[in-house]
Amino acid sequence: MKYNLARLETLAEGDKDFIVRVLKVFITEVTADIQKMQDAFESEDILDISALAHKIKPNLILLGLDQATAISIRLEKNRLRPLSLSILKSQLDQLQASVSEVVVLLKKDFLLV
Repeated sequence: MKYNLARLETLAEGDKDFIVRVLKVFITEVTADIQKMQDAFESEDILDISALAHKIKPNLILLGLDQATAISIRLEKNRLRPLSLSILKSQLDQLQASVSEVVVLLKKDFLLV
């Protein structure tokens, strides 16, 4: 999965340091929140999964991660229209894999640790 920084670059108005700070926060926070979603799944806390999906959605949008954003929206709406546990787990795993792939690319492309 490839990211698209067009929205972030518009927001940053040419401030490269701002872009790097946002990417570092993305790497730290979104990765941690997805792990919290996986933990919430294990304890069957559907509301927490929904809240965390809502929380990470703007970051996914900001980095142009359309597929991950779509999954996040489905997970966010899960509290209103519950998915089966197997589909929910599959969606969580897809989200985690997509974000993990993007994190690897961001770290490489921006020399982040």
